[in-house]
Amino acid sequence: MHLLRELTFLAEEGAPRTRAWAGAFKRLLQAMQRGADQAQAAGQAALDRAILGRYHRRYAALLAQGDAAEPPPVRTAGRARRSPGAQLLYRLRRDQAAVLRFAHDLAVPFDNSQAERDVRMMRVEQKISGGFRTPTGAATFCTNRSYLSTARKQGQHALTVLHDALLGHPFLPAIP
Repeated sequence: MHLLRELTFLAEEGAPRTRAWAGAFKRLLQAMQRGADQAQAAGQAALDRAILGRYHRRYAALLAQGDAAEPPPVRTAGRARRSPGAQLLYRLRRDQAAVLRFAHDLAVPFDNSQAERDVRMMRVEQKISGGFRTPTGAATFCTNRSYLSTARKQGQHALTVLHDALLGHPFLPAIP
């Protein structure tokens, strides 16, 4: 999760006042991740309401602690500029529902690493070969990558699903 990287940086390299709230915020998110992983392993669909309530209260308290620690915005030509810590606090507040979605719905992963890995091959193909020659070629590449990625996430072997698809028996993902 990119937020963890930013929080780690602020906790290690930020101003002394920033280090405290950033380190505590990172520990909170990691504790929430462990709690969500344990609940998922126990077969639960969501975290207990009491636990979620404690997490939300701690999240709000850390936002307040961060607001108190961060300096006010500096007015330059145009708009006021916030410190990196204040910018992160703004995003954590604005996007709180998205940041905590993994705790409310255990089917949602804690980070977006898998999504980034899925998109990476498209980016590598563009970078190495300079792009696609035709829109049809790009669409075919994306279709094949999507098919293989879905099959892999469903526990299927890539060569097996490709072989079966070429024989006219394509793999169809399970419907949740």
